Amino acid sequence: MTGLHPHIVSYIKLMKSKVFYFTDDAPKSTWDKSMRIYHRLRLVLLVVLLIENAIGLYFLEGFGVMDGSIIYLPICLLLFVINSTAYFSRKAQDRLIATLNKHFTESNEPWMLTVSHKYTTKVWKYIQLILIYDKACKCMYLAAPLICDTVLHYVFDMLEKPFYLPTFITPWLPKDVTWGPHYYLILVFGWWGMLECLNGIMGFMIGYTLLVTYVLIQVVIFKEKVKSAKIDGSQEEVDAEFRTLLSWHVDNLQLNRDLKAYFGFTCAFQSIFLSVGLTLTVFTAVSSKVIAVKIAYGVGFFFYFGTGLLYCSLGQLLENESTEVFYALYHLPWYRCSPNIRKSLNMIMRQSHTPLILDYHGRCKMNYANFMQILRQECDAVFNVLPGGVRRHLQNYRQLATC
Repeated sequence: MTGLHPHIVSYIKLMKSKVFYFTDDAPKSTWDKSMRIYHRLRLVLLVVLLIENAIGLYFLEGFGVMDGSIIYLPICLLLFVINSTAYFSRKAQDRLIATLNKHFTESNEPWMLTVSHKYTTKVWKYIQLILIYDKACKCMYLAAPLICDTVLHYVFDMLEKPFYLPTFITPWLPKDVTWGPHYYLILVFGWWGMLECLNGIMGFMIGYTLLVTYVLIQVVIFKEKVKSAKIDGSQEEVDAEFRTLLSWHVDNLQLNRDLKAYFGFTCAFQSIFLSVGLTLTVFTAVSSKVIAVKIAYGVGFFFYFGTGLLYCSLGQLLENESTEVFYALYHLPWYRCSPNIRKSLNMIMRQSHTPLILDYHGRCKMNYANFMQILRQECDAVFNVLPGGVRRHLQNYRQLATC
């Protein structure tokens, strides 16, 4: 990792720890070679996981709606989309890293470092919270059920059947399951599925948060460079200053294109998945009679809500700052420049009039408007699956509220 800025090194190390770093760079160790092989096999394994989960739910009573198992079907599809999109668009990630590394290395003026420190300090606090939640989920879904089941059964003999939380594989457990090889085999495969789930979702979340924040830093630095442009010198100095601004602008446009190429389709799918995930977690937390399931799915609801808010907040910040760039460019004294520079500046202003936004072909924009749309879809879906009496009561309340 020689020649890379510390911010980029931190990103790569964290992505590798989540087994979510896809690159075309030559492997440097046996571990890197094994990870490259696993990345290629993972997509096939996730398809197998999706198929077996769908078959298991089909033969499960009520399709696993009441115990919450059904939520793992859209999660399986999400994992396949996340990993396949990241794998096949890894060149866009490499371009992102190269351009960001160049800008971080060149942005060594004190005020630039201050801007960078302001955003990276905040974002790493969020990353630490995400990592804490990741460890808590692993304890809740992997260690805690096994410890409780082992202690209550083998020590106190208080259980009539094994205690477990729903996972990708549990639909294959029979109703009269006992502590035998079949149960522990399903348990081990369930652990692998949950680790893939957490690494995939958390890896995407961390990668999205860091890369969008890094791009946001470059946009803010560019905005400040525009505001502090030296326009009092000679014609050659003014033209050189505007050429630098033009180069930064072109790099920012490329960063935005690479962001869309790497995250665009996945973010569009995430918008759909969040509506489904919020609906299923609310329904399961309300309808289930098992306290552990209520707690797990209640926590899951807040996780999906916070995830959507995080994605859309970062996208909204990027959109707002790029709009500020347009206003800063608009106030530049363009008449002091040579004709060629004025032509380039006019092109920059025309392009900057459209803010940088993370979307997929103009759809599913990552901003607050999209987040509110996700919440509206979730509320409508929850309203439709509520019991008739509760639904009529809420409908009357809604009519009174609109009067």
